[in-house]
Amino acid sequence: MDSNVILIDEKTFCSWKIKLEQASLVAFNIHEFSRKREKLMGFSFSIKPGESIYFPLSYPSISSRERPTREEVFSHLKFILENEKISKICSSFKESNKLLKYYGIEIKGMIFDIMLESYVLESVKNRRRNLKSLVNRWLHGNHAGKEQKVFRGTKNRDCAIEQHRSSAVESDIILQLHLKMWPLIARNSVIKNIYEHIERPLLKVIFRMESHGILIDTHFLSSYSSELSHRLHQLEKKAYKIAGTSFQLSSPHQVQKVLHHSLRVNNLPSGIPYINAKVLLELAEKYSLPKIVLEYRQVTKLKHSYTDKLLHMINFTSGRLHTSYHQTLTTTGRLSSSQPNLQNIPIRTSEGRKIRQSFIASSGYDLITADYSQIELRILAHLSQEKKLIKSFLNHEDLHSITASNLFNIAFKKVTPAHRRRGKIINFGVIYGMSAFGLSQQLNISLTDAHNYINLYFKHYPNVLTYMKKIKIQVQKTGYVNTITGRTIYIPSIFSKNIVRRNAAFRTAINAPMQGTSADIIKRAMIVVDQWITNKNNSVRMLMQVHDELLFEVPQGAWKEYAHEIRDLMENHIRIRLNVPLLVNIGKGHNWLQSH
Repeated sequence: MDSNVILIDEKTFCSWKIKLEQASLVAFNIHEFSRKREKLMGFSFSIKPGESIYFPLSYPSISSRERPTREEVFSHLKFILENEKISKICSSFKESNKLLKYYGIEIKGMIFDIMLESYVLESVKNRRRNLKSLVNRWLHGNHAGKEQKVFRGTKNRDCAIEQHRSSAVESDIILQLHLKMWPLIARNSVIKNIYEHIERPLLKVIFRMESHGILIDTHFLSSYSSELSHRLHQLEKKAYKIAGTSFQLSSPHQVQKVLHHSLRVNNLPSGIPYINAKVLLELAEKYSLPKIVLEYRQVTKLKHSYTDKLLHMINFTSGRLHTSYHQTLTTTGRLSSSQPNLQNIPIRTSEGRKIRQSFIASSGYDLITADYSQIELRILAHLSQEKKLIKSFLNHEDLHSITASNLFNIAFKKVTPAHRRRGKIINFGVIYGMSAFGLSQQLNISLTDAHNYINLYFKHYPNVLTYMKKIKIQVQKTGYVNTITGRTIYIPSIFSKNIVRRNAAFRTAINAPMQGTSADIIKRAMIVVDQWITNKNNSVRMLMQVHDELLFEVPQGAWKEYAHEIRDLMENHIRIRLNVPLLVNIGKGHNWLQSH
């Protein structure tokens, strides 16, 4: 029979205090109305299925003589949560630790995060990960009564007993979910290795990184925002002059009306009946107004999404920007970030790169970036066992120039920067499964020439083509591909009846093992560098992760020494072996742009 207890007296407190202190594994849940400090309502624990205890921090209807004091409860909870001998199960370690930090509590001991357990078992795109979805997925409706208790909610916020009981049930469900999922992880050595050596240790690394945050030059950012406003005003004036009328440049309907009636643009390219970004790009080759509209929209996005938004997201207490990193949102294992999304800060335009100038080092520190060089191409060389690629990386040759030399029939010494850029586009286009049409668009060449370049590429690197054919066969049979670490990446749309979606799935399948392996490598790098920082107790701070790049704050006088150590750890100590060397580029500067 279920026994979900609400702590109301000293006797119950003493009884559960002994139980928890003797337990080797406890599930816990934090009850809060919001993340504000004063809104923490209580904690619940469960040590075996069907049995849980809720420790409220306030008892609106119970005499204080009948219950332990708030200080007694807090002291005991702190002891349990910080006891390294007791393993903890929670629904979100990072969020729980972030909240408890305000109360001087740090979760210690072995951590089991059920959202992370669900993720390593099934990293399917768009898979919802919350307590309710996990109950539906893993407990198979056997706990429908419990589920209704927890998730139906209550309209009356004064109904404290019902809310307390719900929180007690949640810790019980968290325990049962772990007991359901963990045996599946434990019996699979590959999945267990990913959980124990990549995902779980990364939890605390990310927590520390988010807590540090990064300093923002608010004066520069504000000034740049004003500069962009002026630029937008200039673009508007220029557009109005060409069109002979004023209109809203961000409105597709008004832009289409102006192009049709003011400029007599009647025959849209590719038979498209409306003006979208792709059409504007094509029209920009003949008309100046579409080019202005495109630039206006790019500058608007830059201003609204970054220069204005970043200023409002700076923490008033720390004066720093604290993003949130997420481990369970992507199918390939890549980290994602939000509030703000640092992964999407533009780097292809000078205006976009300038945003990085606002990310600065603290006084007495420099920023250094450690960026894996051509990591996905190196992974491709390993996976395909293409001897020419392997040789190029072993000899530290410039692969983009070599590709350009071979494909364009130019002597290596005569390869220009323009040739190299085209070679780079082809190299990376191949690993993203780019079609001949996509390559023709990227290089602005004919479809025939694009086909020829792709054929020449595979003729020069035949094992790459063989590898890609194997991937296509595997994903058609199984619906998934694997990284070097064994992480499974599911691609369900490979079975779609829609040929466009199916072709997109093939392109995803080709790149996914490389992107996923790259994600595992950067995660392992974060873990080993964090261990070095912690063990040495030095002044280095890991601040950010953006794709294949890590950003650090290091003392100015010793940056070379620290950079050397970081490079060595990232290249040689990550426990993921390739048959080509990993190469880390190091940059230094006062701001992120200078250091890259």
